[in-house]
Amino acid sequence: MEIKNENQNNGRTVPKRILASLISSVSAGVVPRSGAPYIAIGRTEEIKAFLSDLELIAEGGGSVRFLVGRYGSGKSFLIQLVRGYALERDFVCADADLSPERRLYGTGGTGVATYRELIKNMSVKSSPDGGGLVQVISKLIYGIRSELSLRGIEDGDEGYTNMFAAALREKLSKLEFLVGGFDFAKVITGYYIAEANDDREKMSACLRWLRGEFSSKTEARNELGFGVSDIIGDANWYDYLKLWAGLSVEIGYRLYRKCYFKLLHAFSDYLCICSKIICKITVFRHFFSPPSIFL
Repeated sequence: MEIKNENQNNGRTVPKRILASLISSVSAGVVPRSGAPYIAIGRTEEIKAFLSDLELIAEGGGSVRFLVGRYGSGKSFLIQLVRGYALERDFVCADADLSPERRLYGTGGTGVATYRELIKNMSVKSSPDGGGLVQVISKLIYGIRSELSLRGIEDGDEGYTNMFAAALREKLSKLEFLVGGFDFAKVITGYYIAEANDDREKMSACLRWLRGEFSSKTEARNELGFGVSDIIGDANWYDYLKLWAGLSVEIGYRLYRKCYFKLLHAFSDYLCICSKIICKITVFRHFFSPPSIFL
């Protein structure tokens, strides 16, 4: 793969917004969440490996890699570097730090807490610092509005909201065969109807359901104004990551989720690039001083 320009700026001017973020992050001693390619040096081989994996994943394949290194050796910086490249390629990204309160599997809300953190940090190219949930839904709605416009159906026409909702349900019907797909499609449709009626409370309730913030189905039904058969919780949150993956690909993103899971208070990090998910997981042992990639 040709990447000679991936980590060389060739005299390009750094945008002021990114420059301010870089200076602020470097001054504070933290890894910048945006603009990492502007200050990346000597990572050609690692970048080449990860970009190759991103291309493979975008084509529907999968791979697994482990990034290992001691504290301060540049693992997190390389992670954010790859994250930036993924966003440029229209991936949807998310990240979360694992802790006793946020686990890959757990009860008492510790599992779904990881999902909530991922959704909160969901990023797209137009919203690189998080808050991408509404952006994804808006892109879905805009796409359907464009399709209806091509058919001569415009906003303001009689029955437009019902026709739009029908088109939206048809679009989302491709997800209904997945676990939780029916409720997922129903809530997103409810979000559009609430938006069309300028019902901010219902819009907020739909977003709360999608973020996994309801603690019971009764509470969800009361807030949403319509019935749902389930809510997002510890036992099923991964199923909803797959639904977000399916939706994101359906509306034009190359892939859904590039996730970094980092377990706090440990020594080394593993970066696992999977078919639909990229995870950064920290474990309690270390083997190499510099960041090393294998597999």
